[in-house]
Amino acid sequence: GPVHGLARFDGGHFTVFATGNTPGLRSSRGTALFADAQGILGIAHEGGELTRYDPQHGSAPVDYYASWSNRQIFGIGADEAGELWLLNTDGLMLRVRDGLVLSPPAGTSQGLLSWINDSHGTFLITRNGTASEFKHGELRALDFNGPALGGYVQGVRPDRTAGRWVSHDDLLRKWDGRE
Repeated sequence: GPVHGLARFDGGHFTVFATGNTPGLRSSRGTALFADAQGILGIAHEGGELTRYDPQHGSAPVDYYASWSNRQIFGIGADEAGELWLLNTDGLMLRVRDGLVLSPPAGTSQGLLSWINDSHGTFLITRNGTASEFKHGELRALDFNGPALGGYVQGVRPDRTAGRWVSHDDLLRKWDGRE
């Protein structure tokens, strides 16, 4: 049958972490995963539960307050200050420390969601065709300028420079922050 849980591959074999063999793991069915620079994992489960896994100390549940009704987590990330953020499947962001909820701008194309957390603590969010960025504690819509995008963005990814790769209307374009 299917195996539920988190699996670690060390180059030779897989080790599965599940509720039966990992104390503190609230559920074996995960929806999102985040690893920080120290190798500590944040694991979101299908019911909205959150687990912290430290290779040195094992796993422990993380309690947080969420005022949103949809608790299913789509993404986990850390900002430049090390604050942990969640993105639910409705496209709302929540800061774990205090339950602050931010609402990235949304377009009209229902069901389209993407979330990238880069190594500098910046989030790139695409919500229903509209892209936004969370950087230095501020959430702002990304305006890629020009009619080429037609107002509909499928996804945004950072590149090695300060630019972005933008997917729109089955096309891929590099955007350098200028018109």
